[in-house]
Amino acid sequence: MSPKTPSAVDSFKKYAEELCAFIEQEGWAVRPYHQDSLPFFLQLNEFQRGTTIELLRQYLEICERVYSRGRRLKDMPFFVETALDYYGYSIFPQTMGRLRAEPNKMVEFYSDKHTQFFRSLNFFEFTSYTIEDLYCRQWVHLYDREEAMILRILKKANAVLAGQCEAPLAVLEPHILKERLSLERLQVEMKNLELEPLRKNGQVQGIFAMADCTWAL
Repeated sequence: MSPKTPSAVDSFKKYAEELCAFIEQEGWAVRPYHQDSLPFFLQLNEFQRGTTIELLRQYLEICERVYSRGRRLKDMPFFVETALDYYGYSIFPQTMGRLRAEPNKMVEFYSDKHTQFFRSLNFFEFTSYTIEDLYCRQWVHLYDREEAMILRILKKANAVLAGQCEAPLAVLEPHILKERLSLERLQVEMKNLELEPLRKNGQVQGIFAMADCTWAL
């Protein structure tokens, strides 16, 4: 008799708890979920649940690769380089040099559908959301930005995806990113945002974003 296959809920819980344990090892605290019943995960359809579990599994695998090489997840340049290698992506050659010189940058990877699927570990320093929130709820519902800034960033992101840049596209002006649905309603100041292509086999497949983040006063 074969062992029982874990349910989607069980798999998500397991992975979310593992990620929280990794984050805690690095000195930050993030909750895996608000409720044991995973209401936001269960609102997803079957395909979305599978995709969410796979993205979470991939993130954990990248974390494990970093640890297997004797490094820390807080080593942002190495963590990001490991993620790029894992997915087979390349970025502008000068960008990795900049990240090594500025290891406090926050880095995120976005798909061609503008969905975040990787973030450097310092992302978790600036959020009060749970892993379930971040993986199962739409970002437009989780965060607020000024409408003008949203449109400006979206225009540059679309230019990146269209292959219309030979260098990072910058949005240098500081702006505030606000949590909409948390009890804490944390606010983060983001500045020096730069966007560039994630390329694979010569094709643009996503967006590489990096920025300086600090708590908003």
